[in-house]
Amino acid sequence: MICPNEFTCALFVDGELQEEDALELALHLDSCKACDSRVAALRAENRTLVQCLQDIDSDMSSTVPEFSTSSGRSVSAVGFALGVIGVAIAFKLSTALLFGLDLPVEFGWLNPREWALSLGVAVNAVFYAFQNADAVFTDTTQGLILVSFSVAVLFGMVRIFKRGAAVTSILGVLVAIGCVSSPGYAVDLRKGPRASIPPTDTVDDTVLAAADPKAQSMEIAGTIKGDLIAVGDVIVISGTVEGNVIVLARRVEITGTVGGSVFGAAHTIIVSGQVARNLITGTDTVDLSRNGAIGGNVITASREAVIDGKTARDLISAAATLDLRGDVGRNVSFAGGQVTLTGSSRVGGDVGARVGKEENLRVAEGAVIGGQKNVHLPVATPRSNRYLTVSFYAWQVVRVLGLFVTGLVLFKLIPSLMPSSMSSGSDWLMAGAVGFMTFVAVPIAAIIIALTFIGLPIALITFVLYLIGCYLAKIVIAEFVGRSVMKNSGVVPLLAGLVLVIVAVNLPWIGTLINFLLILLGLGVIATTVYRRVSHRPAEAF
Repeated sequence: MICPNEFTCALFVDGELQEEDALELALHLDSCKACDSRVAALRAENRTLVQCLQDIDSDMSSTVPEFSTSSGRSVSAVGFALGVIGVAIAFKLSTALLFGLDLPVEFGWLNPREWALSLGVAVNAVFYAFQNADAVFTDTTQGLILVSFSVAVLFGMVRIFKRGAAVTSILGVLVAIGCVSSPGYAVDLRKGPRASIPPTDTVDDTVLAAADPKAQSMEIAGTIKGDLIAVGDVIVISGTVEGNVIVLARRVEITGTVGGSVFGAAHTIIVSGQVARNLITGTDTVDLSRNGAIGGNVITASREAVIDGKTARDLISAAATLDLRGDVGRNVSFAGGQVTLTGSSRVGGDVGARVGKEENLRVAEGAVIGGQKNVHLPVATPRSNRYLTVSFYAWQVVRVLGLFVTGLVLFKLIPSLMPSSMSSGSDWLMAGAVGFMTFVAVPIAAIIIALTFIGLPIALITFVLYLIGCYLAKIVIAEFVGRSVMKNSGVVPLLAGLVLVIVAVNLPWIGTLINFLLILLGLGVIATTVYRRVSHRPAEAF
């Protein structure tokens, strides 16, 4: 037997090597003093680590969730594949049935058929980014420069002072906050009856508010110097918020003044007050009343949009119906069902509409359009079968090779990411749940950080790490699949697992959903592994 590498010896010491390979390596140790010394050193290192962990707090380890390694029936690659494909098919069938159901009027906004009439908030965000490319590029560049400077300062301090990992982490946070944070405020947490702010109150901090569980409503009648992040059933802003407003509710009414932008996800949003910057919403109904005024852009994805007030810059809307009655300073971009410009409407620039039929853009007599009127109709083009093209298979080969090289580096640097302890179906269910929470929570946290606490650079780094995690997720799952099929670990099983995963995500009808499920499972494994390492290991000196 050829002398194994350090990674294989580490798996042997941890008891994670396959039984046949472990037996062969044990026989090899009897005849090779070098490998025997390496294994002994690894075992001594493990004993030292265990002793350090016992010195922290014996009760902490019992509270850390850990996947079972002995209980439950083991999950094979076939069982894993059948489970993922079964979930994908069940979801597809249930969605198809839901598309054919007529929901009550009160719940009509939940119907996916209504969602299909809009392009979504993501498309609107892309439009906004292109139209404001200069500002976006400038802010991002400045943020990257500041982050690079903070990282350089951090590593310089580590080299000079030779501090441990715990001290280094604290220094890193302080350096990041000091270098990239913009002037901001503290946070005032409010819940229940305290969520409402009376007219006589002034809050100098950013406010995080949750409505009373019984009343489920709040009114911001006073003044908030910072931002407002609010969750409730009915949220009324009749006072002044000098920063941004982020709301999640059934109904939102803004009759006061907002000094920043409004980001809202709700069933109904009514704006009859003043918003200094942008109004960005994802709603069933958005209504900008006659007295309402938006100092920047209006970007909305909704079923129905009524714009009767004044928009200083652009109006970008993806909706089933758009009723424009007020003034728009620059351009109007619409995609969806039907758009109507009444006789009282004024548009300073162009009007562009992506609609099903030309008559779905209605311009009443008396409406003023300063630029051109453009109607973009869908063009029926026959779609070629991608499975019959050479470029499709060439791209898949490149994709597999890229994932393969990345996987080799990943497992060489972090061998603990191999999901060897996922022994039962309940473990994978737990991984899926953790992955879903990670998939949803991280972008939301990044947005909140960007708007309130530290700023765009930290949020950008968080989002980049999030995308890297999504990319690595399928590699982690592929390693498990390949090891389960070939009954050993190494280069060939990883490559085989990647091939099987790429074939699965390219299956017709359910491939996209399988890809999403694999990302959730992989994210769950990565998040749990990171949590274990942070929770179990003491600070190590550099």
